[in-house]
Amino acid sequence: MLTVESGYTDGLVTPLFLFALYWAGPGHGDDDPAPALLAAAPQAAIALAVGAALGAMISVGVQYAERAGLTSDSGRRLAIAATPLLTYAAAVGLGGNGFVAAFVCGIVYRLRRGTSTVDDVGLTDDLGFLLTAAMWFVFGSVAVVGLFDGIAWQTVLFVVATLTLCRVLPIGVAMAGGGLPRREVLQLGWLRPRGTSTIVFALIAFNTLPDGRVADLTLGVAVLVVLGSIVLHTVGVPVAVAGHDRRARGRA
Repeated sequence: MLTVESGYTDGLVTPLFLFALYWAGPGHGDDDPAPALLAAAPQAAIALAVGAALGAMISVGVQYAERAGLTSDSGRRLAIAATPLLTYAAAVGLGGNGFVAAFVCGIVYRLRRGTSTVDDVGLTDDLGFLLTAAMWFVFGSVAVVGLFDGIAWQTVLFVVATLTLCRVLPIGVAMAGGGLPRREVLQLGWLRPRGTSTIVFALIAFNTLPDGRVADLTLGVAVLVVLGSIVLHTVGVPVAVAGHDRRARGRA
């Protein structure tokens, strides 16, 4: 559930994130976001068109191959694994945003294909696990670079706020009026470790921003956020879950 939710929220926030990066880049340092928005809009439009078109065409092709007996289970799984790579490459080649295109392609593909079987996503899950392990390896290498020159106390204070108040307050606002006890709302905000999405967005920002203080600061903040989340949630989540279980047994 958390993986699915994270995939949707990351996909939805990616256009805003990339627009902010474009605005922060060279030549867009003024206070007017309109030029950056106008420059980023064509990329988003191309990504939407490429993602929707490829998602529809690939889903139709897979369905036809299945009905005609031209594919096997392994062939279908390989097609699913190759689809985001093809979509990303096509969108970037046409001047669009590959991340947005892959996100849209996945939505369109699933809407046209309907519910999937376990076999459909088995290979994709395995590839996802392998790529995630590789990403964490890259993060370990980058962490050394990000922390090599030291971290200012202001950065540490910002990271602490990011892992606490900036996590809990939005959840509290979103759940206002939902009827959940305050303790449950706090736990929803607390049980949200930072990991994959933070690393991916940080690497995108570091590679997009011009070399200098801003890019180095972005990388350092991301490294501290992820490392702090590993320490904080490794210790805190089991304690929170155990406390929740004890209270649930007491109410029963």
